[in-house]
Amino acid sequence: GRDVPSMVEAAKIVEQARPDIIDINFGCPVKRVAGKGAGAGMLRDIPLMLEITRAVVDAVQLPVTVKTRLGWDCEHKIITTLAEQLQDCGIQALAIHGRTRSQMYTGEADWTLIGEVKQNPRIHIPISGNGDVTSAQIAKQRFEETGVDPAHSPSPGCHPHLQGDTELQRDAHRYASCRDGRRTLSDHGQGGGNDKTINN
Repeated sequence: GRDVPSMVEAAKIVEQARPDIIDINFGCPVKRVAGKGAGAGMLRDIPLMLEITRAVVDAVQLPVTVKTRLGWDCEHKIITTLAEQLQDCGIQALAIHGRTRSQMYTGEADWTLIGEVKQNPRIHIPISGNGDVTSAQIAKQRFEETGVDPAHSPSPGCHPHLQGDTELQRDAHRYASCRDGRRTLSDHGQGGGNDKTINN
């Protein structure tokens, strides 16, 4: 959905399944989604994105999280401002993919702005990063360079070489769990994997 009533209705339906969290996906870049103004297409209509987010937060009793991208294209990397705006809507965590929508999954993920969001003293929710985390060593590097909370590995469905191999996920999770004084999603009661994503 790309309108407030549809997203609120979907959130209420999902809430009945009693997930741990409700995650709104403003990051999907595929043409059939973003081209219709949904998913990452919302990056071209920030007022509507914020209106939807605020309405969903108000409509349910569960923690609401968001995933999105750096911006629509390289000329409109707005994530540093957008992160604060989404936090003000009441979300409990934000996941950022280090590419713009126009990049899709090409080129290298840029973690610089993810780090800027995480280091912003006005940001108090967990900030996680995504993009080109293909080994435990890279996950460790991202943690140390940016201070992010979880660093997400690629989806096995998009990266077949990762199917059946959970070593990366185990190692990265072990490293994240051992970081002194750093927050993880599980520290905020959002671990366990029982989440439901609304693909708007």
